[in-house]
Amino acid sequence: MAPDHSLTYRFAFKNLTHLSRLHHINKILNSIVNKDPYCDVGCSNGYLTNIFAEKYGIKNVTGFDNDIENLAIARNFYNRIEFRHIDLNTQYKFESKFKLVTCFETLEHVGDLNNALNNLIELVDSNGILVISVPIEVGLIGLIKFLIKTIVFRYTLNELTIEKKLPHYFKYLLCLLLYKDPTIYRKTQRGFGTHFGFNFEYITIWMNENKINYELVKKATTAFYIIKL
Repeated sequence: MAPDHSLTYRFAFKNLTHLSRLHHINKILNSIVNKDPYCDVGCSNGYLTNIFAEKYGIKNVTGFDNDIENLAIARNFYNRIEFRHIDLNTQYKFESKFKLVTCFETLEHVGDLNNALNNLIELVDSNGILVISVPIEVGLIGLIKFLIKTIVFRYTLNELTIEKKLPHYFKYLLCLLLYKDPTIYRKTQRGFGTHFGFNFEYITIWMNENKINYELVKKATTAFYIIKL
């Protein structure tokens, strides 16, 4: 059964990161004038998509997700929103364009970041805005999050490449301590459940290489990209 993502926005210690991120997302969206039509990529079960649609009075709303079960739940609960399937690893040409496109906490789960970013840009209409949020899993913040997740919440690194020379946990820990790139521990695959091994700085590199006009804002444990096309 697909997880109920609305539970991650209830007040609890484990959810403080989610609540903080939601606060900053609302601050960003408040500053955007034209939000209709709106598209949310990685909408899950539609919980946040519906919240934003109602909060900002957006009439034309579309949610994209790769999980068929989540899409079925979303269609059942939020029937005024159109929900469609998407696999961000596959390159698309979209007939519909949107003045506002959001993608929150999704890119860390895809396998092909280049294709995913190309798809997001392709969805944005002229003079439109794309807002992306991704977790910071590198540097000092990444190190602190890693220790909390593995010691307090007992997360594992089972999804990452297993090394034979040293215990995998300590090699990954050393990587973070030395400010090295943890993406070397991600296997080539179409998607990831874990945040471990994700480096948001690759989005910055992609934006610069493709000459995309963007603003990067780092708040707490999240990196926000605001792209104006």
